Amino acid sequence: IARTHGRISAAVIHLRAASQNARHDRSTLGRVLNTTGVVYMDRGQLRIAHRYFERAKKAATGPVVDGLDAAILTNLGLVERKQGHYKKALRYHTSALQLSITSRNRRAMSRDYGNIGTVCLRLNNYTEALKAYAQATRFARIVGARDTLATVLMNQAIVLKHLTRFAKAERLAQEALKVDKTLRRTE
Repeated sequence: IARTHGRISAAVIHLRAASQNARHDRSTLGRVLNTTGVVYMDRGQLRIAHRYFERAKKAATGPVVDGLDAAILTNLGLVERKQGHYKKALRYHTSALQLSITSRNRRAMSRDYGNIGTVCLRLNNYTEALKAYAQATRFARIVGARDTLATVLMNQAIVLKHLTRFAKAERLAQEALKVDKTLRRTE
């Protein structure tokens, strides 16, 4: 709650206390460490975030609940991407996708395909980016993840612009804007 309301220091204090309380529950400890990593990632402290995600990955070994393992790999991929380590990021996102496919978590599959598309875009691999974004779009539509859908459609438009396919890029950008207008804002 503190993180959501921008009270990052309070969030870190609460998460540290939670990690102490969850020492013997590996799944809960993994979640707490993962969330702590997200807080540090949001603050731009990527090395610290990476350490927390690695600790979360170790804590979450064995039976894991609700895709925590894939979420941790996703976050490790995001840290690598933010640092410009695109090939490492791609490996993490691909591993997260495999876990999401195995668990049949379509929402996570949409997220993972979208992340793969973004890394491929950064690597100027537009063909693979479009393939990944097409899958992300498909799964976002299936699960009704409109926020993901809006982002992925706009990212597809960016790739198409790079490929000088301007008419289709414009259509997808317009669709992304229509979807975006339907989202509730909490600002």
